[in-house]
Amino acid sequence: MKRHIYWIGALLVLVFALGSCGKKQHLEVNKNTIVFNSYGGTDMFSIVSDCDWSIEMDNSQNWLTIEPLVGGKDTTNVVVTAAHNVHNYNRSTHFTVVSDNGRVRKEIAVNQEKIEIEFIQNKVWFLRFYERWDCDFYNVVIPESYRNWTYYTDYGNENWFLYFTENNVGYQVRIQGADTTYYAYDYEYYPDGDSLYILFQTVDETVEDYHSVIHELNNERFTFSDEYGWHEFEKLYLFNVSTSKRNEFKINPKKIAKKPAGPLIQRN
Repeated sequence: MKRHIYWIGALLVLVFALGSCGKKQHLEVNKNTIVFNSYGGTDMFSIVSDCDWSIEMDNSQNWLTIEPLVGGKDTTNVVVTAAHNVHNYNRSTHFTVVSDNGRVRKEIAVNQEKIEIEFIQNKVWFLRFYERWDCDFYNVVIPESYRNWTYYTDYGNENWFLYFTENNVGYQVRIQGADTTYYAYDYEYYPDGDSLYILFQTVDETVEDYHSVIHELNNERFTFSDEYGWHEFEKLYLFNVSTSKRNEFKINPKKIAKKPAGPLIQRN
């Protein structure tokens, strides 16, 4: 009698095991690779399963988020979100969809492109603020307690803009009231160091150059420095530089001048 009870119990355990997550354990995903450009954003893939599942991922890759990380039977849409890549290298990772008993594993690769100089080209960048570390606008040394202060522009009497063309020539635009001046410069972008090199010909026939690492470069803003501190530039939507529509940004050749010697950004 005890032997019969033992075999009945063993049979029930076997039936339960075979019934877990379906007899053949079905789990499918509709993508095996997801690609993001440097801006990042969201993408989606679907899981079709007759069992519970979970997603295993490398938690050190904090630029990527996945929602949801667990699910069950039927079809589930999973959202994958990548942060903006501000680095000069491509990055990649992967995650795995795993059935509840680990018998079925589906790996999905995620690749994201690096930042490129094209993100600042053919756009007008407005100087949002800049900092002075050891002198004021009149080159007078200021006390330690006043250092690292920030000047915020407000489309007032004087404003500054940068415009990068596709042929490695740019223009620094200075607007003072009704007067506009363009200072031409050559530029190069060095992706190995995320740095930008700007070179002016100045009024005293010298070459003035600025070589700075770019921070927080994206489709809205970037920061660049001279010897006095960081300057933040913000994309200006007032001008359209890619079409002939109204408010197109245009360079007046008669207003192009050589830059005065001194800091990248000057104020009278």
